[in-house]
Amino acid sequence: FIPLCPAGQPMVYWGSDKKHMTLKFRCPKAAGRQVECEDQCRCNNPYGLVVRFRVTDNPRLFSCPHRGSENWQRLYSQRISIERWFAMLKEHLYMDKMNRRGIDNAFTDVMLCLITFLAGTLAQLKIEQHSRKAA
Repeated sequence: FIPLCPAGQPMVYWGSDKKHMTLKFRCPKAAGRQVECEDQCRCNNPYGLVVRFRVTDNPRLFSCPHRGSENWQRLYSQRISIERWFAMLKEHLYMDKMNRRGIDNAFTDVMLCLITFLAGTLAQLKIEQHSRKAA
């Protein structure tokens, strides 16, 4: 969701205030974008129209950092890689089919799965190093 300025142009994301959990949007013309809104723009000051949204008002619509920003893209790519890793653990090491009850038993099963995964990764790296030295 990006708000529109009075001229109907999408406003420019201009950062967030983590203390107050607000997102700040500015008039695109005042932010230096090439837009045509000469007569429709009602920006009285050189900084332009500013609109703030509280993230807590609608957390599904607004997020901090703002969706589409560089920081959001970086965090989202990390999230995707972690989810890919969890899916691999569930598929190949059967973490989704634990049959024992209790947090201690579940913890033991997860640790055994992770040790198995790390051992397989280390073995694969050794094989790759050995094949590079042979070539």
